[in-house]
Amino acid sequence: MKVQKIDSRRVIIHTNPVFILIIGSLVFIAGLLIITFVSQRTTLECHRNNNTNSCILVHSSFLKTITKEIPVEKVGTAEVLERREREGGHTYKLIIHTEDEKLTLASGYSGDYETKSFNANKINHFINNKNEKHLYIEEDLTLFGLLTGSIFAIAGLAIMLLAYKTSIDIDGKTGMLMIIKKNIIHKRFDTNRLENIEEAIIEKHRMQRAITYRVAIKLKNGEIKPIEMLHTAGYQNRKKLVDTINLYIKSFKSNFLE
Repeated sequence: MKVQKIDSRRVIIHTNPVFILIIGSLVFIAGLLIITFVSQRTTLECHRNNNTNSCILVHSSFLKTITKEIPVEKVGTAEVLERREREGGHTYKLIIHTEDEKLTLASGYSGDYETKSFNANKINHFINNKNEKHLYIEEDLTLFGLLTGSIFAIAGLAIMLLAYKTSIDIDGKTGMLMIIKKNIIHKRFDTNRLENIEEAIIEKHRMQRAITYRVAIKLKNGEIKPIEMLHTAGYQNRKKLVDTINLYIKSFKSNFLE
């Protein structure tokens, strides 16, 4: 909060929603990271014949493509690993044992157990049956990564659009209080007569165990006009802002309007 005194009869109080901008930016960046690293396509193609006796594992993403060739005789069994999540659910990952290392068909865990189990059985069937000449497995998370990442990116942009930089212009000369809200796209103006304003207040919103707040103007007719668009955490800064607004409203009313 920054108080700018224009003269003895006018003051402008500026607020900058840094916290909301940071949250919006983090959510937006998370969306971009999901699109970049989760959106990937993995293929495993094996051939067993006179000319080729190998498996080729290809990981493709927006950043790069990694290709690894493994002789068929070095490929062991495939299995599905299970991980219990904090929320109580389970996620799974398909790994392939070789003589030298463990390979994953797709990075990370996901909830599609049926597909991973089916692919593991196909791999084991190919390895255990020497008459099988060809194997092709594909796991494509491109669409999933794009959709999930886009949801996060859009949500982050929406949060940043709601992060209005607000100025409260209290003018004792004209007897007006103007709320000016500005974000990265446009400005909003809301003008009220000081004589119609009862006080600035803090609105509370309870969500499960958390309590969030926003500052608003309460008119004498009972109407509430929010100064902030979103309820967020942080009571003390808002208490300071409300006290400052009410101090100047009371002062200007008593000195210039009565």
